[in-house]
Amino acid sequence: MALINYRVRNDIQRYLDQNQIPRERLCLVNIGHWQDIRRRAEEAFVDQRKSPRDGLHWISLSDRFREDVDILAVYDTWAHPDWMLRLPDILPEPRAYLFVEDTHAKMWIYEGWVRNIARLLHEEVFDSEYCIIGRKYGWILCVNHHGTALFANRRGCMGFDPTAIQNLIIKEEIS
Repeated sequence: MALINYRVRNDIQRYLDQNQIPRERLCLVNIGHWQDIRRRAEEAFVDQRKSPRDGLHWISLSDRFREDVDILAVYDTWAHPDWMLRLPDILPEPRAYLFVEDTHAKMWIYEGWVRNIARLLHEEVFDSEYCIIGRKYGWILCVNHHGTALFANRRGCMGFDPTAIQNLIIKEEIS
């Protein structure tokens, strides 16, 4: 039986080790919790009728969201590579979950401080989809392998401030 090489997970762990980022700042979610976190994220954002088997995989295709999820902005990250460093200033919570896709559509879930997540995502290059999700499941930021970021809030939940997102986009377009 061949072993599967989880390149993304290994790259993230190498990054965390090399940069001496403590586990309390950013770490892989415990195996006893990841299924519940994934289930709650899927219940909060995924329309199971349109995407019954995929869950968060390909969630950046806007037609896969629940009807009570409002897409606030779609953003070209490749045109503005430093956008991620401004992310902690516009997120409504200081801590979040990072869902990052690896081999065979496997999604790893990390939990940590948004500043550490943003730094990791800015300094490491992932050619797969990833999502940052609020720990209260009120907002989601998805970035796909085409460099498109999608900012969305669940109605009635604390989420992104639309003005802050527009200011981010305007600042990036000016620079």
